[in-house]
Amino acid sequence: MADSTNPLLPLSLHQIRKKVLTTTEQVYIFVRLGLFLGLMVVKFYYKTYLKAHDLEHYVDALSFYLTAHLVLDAVRILFVRVYSARTQIAEFHRDNFLLGVRQIYSLLLFIIGVFSAFIFFRIAIREFFTSISIVAAALALLSKDYISNMINGMILMFSDRLSLGDYVKIGQHKGRIVDITLLNIQMASDDDEFVYIPNNMVLSTEFVNYSKKSANRISIEFEVAYTHLQDLGLLEQQLIEALSEYQQFIKPQSYNLKTGAIFKDAAILKFQYEILEPNTDMEYKIRRIVARKVIDYMHDSTTIFTRAGKSSLD
Repeated sequence: MADSTNPLLPLSLHQIRKKVLTTTEQVYIFVRLGLFLGLMVVKFYYKTYLKAHDLEHYVDALSFYLTAHLVLDAVRILFVRVYSARTQIAEFHRDNFLLGVRQIYSLLLFIIGVFSAFIFFRIAIREFFTSISIVAAALALLSKDYISNMINGMILMFSDRLSLGDYVKIGQHKGRIVDITLLNIQMASDDDEFVYIPNNMVLSTEFVNYSKKSANRISIEFEVAYTHLQDLGLLEQQLIEALSEYQQFIKPQSYNLKTGAIFKDAAILKFQYEILEPNTDMEYKIRRIVARKVIDYMHDSTTIFTRAGKSSLD
């Protein structure tokens, strides 16, 4: 059963209907529509009064903002519906494309708000930009990294190299992608820590996407000192037994413990298995169980080694 509290998991049909009926966003759309209709009535019946009291530009500014906002809402909803129908995913499922559409929507909404403020305060747009051209050039130079981050954020959102929920390694950081914004990528590490990596760094450094090699193939990497490596077969068997309560989610005979790298004092091991269906919440729990079992194994091997040393001395 899908965990309704996990934003990375798709919602059931019942949850989607419930969310559609109770969403605050839909309430706001109806409120904006009501305000727009009210302003149209005021402009039509009280046009002379507005002109006489110099209030017409206030109504024009609000009308422009509400009209543009409603048009933007309609376009965004249309894009989401068409994309969801073509990809057969729920409209409220978190997805790179839908995330990108929402970010563009927010950016355009900010621009609409700026132009509405110009109308509200009677600021001539052409004269304003002409008068601040030098300042604008200086601001552009100072904010070039910020702008570059935003552009790279758009590239990431509309590409398939990195997606929400992917387990990745970017630089020295390893974890699962929780969110992608115009400024950075938010990752949840195996230690339950949130790591924020600027989009510029993501596209300018090497990264590994473990989720792309196989949608159902999971690989858990850990380091073990040679003093603890008493029996790899025993360690593999203990890890498999530790996951006995999750056997119905894991493909039989898909377990594999192999060596990833060998160093002077330790070795990098990879415990791999294949799940029947992707499930982020279950995968997180399995990783925790494996990590604890590895620690228990190293503790037990240290105890055995210590006892063996004492016996030889006796």
